[in-house]
Amino acid sequence: MHPVLYLFSRAYREFAEVAAYRVQMQYSDGKGGQLTLDDAAARLAGPRYGLGMTVAKMKEVLSS
Repeated sequence: MHPVLYLFSRAYREFAEVAAYRVQMQYSDGKGGQLTLDDAAARLAGPRYGLGMTVAKMKEVLSS
């Protein structure tokens, strides 16, 4: 069911990606760095995910 919901539901895609980025922000990237809130929000707000949100809104969502 995940692939269908991810493809056709913007709300589900947001839920899935925010959950994944929250986990990813907790761990090192293998090079000693860590994904920051600003970087994660910028990626999620970009055109790749098609969520239609600003960086500021994504920061708010990731932080809640």
